[in-house]
Amino acid sequence: MVTTNLKKKNEEIRDWYFISFRDVNKNMNIGCCNIRVRGGPKRALERTIELGINPGGEAAIFLIGKPELEPNRLYSRDEMINLNYQKINE
Repeated sequence: MVTTNLKKKNEEIRDWYFISFRDVNKNMNIGCCNIRVRGGPKRALERTIELGINPGGEAAIFLIGKPELEPNRLYSRDEMINLNYQKINE
């Protein structure tokens, strides 16, 4: 069916992003999330706002393969530490 094929194509072109938010004044992580969107990193950041999971601050956005974290959910700094995630420069 054509509709099924179009839906499958649309699913295939969406990318996963890992976004890490940082409080620039305190120079510390304030949360992370995984988002799946079409349209690139800017669209991924917009989606966090739409979902209400953008805590503000500066965002580092990384294109990823299959996510390790539950998508569309903000993980706090403490949750990330408990999941054994580390800062990139450590």
